[in-house]
Amino acid sequence: MLMGRITLYDKAWNKCTADWQRHNEKWISAYEGTIDECLRFVEENEEWFY
Repeated sequence: MLMGRITLYDKAWNKCTADWQRHNEKWISAYEGTIDECLRFVEENEEWFY
């Protein structure tokens, strides 16, 4: 099962990544930015994030 996630970084409260799990179960960062930017990225690419 492929999945997506948003990772928030504790030391940099305004930094997060939108990550996508590949077929081999390894995670790759698809986008890096603020939480608002990451959420926008997920909305615009919803086919990657279930």
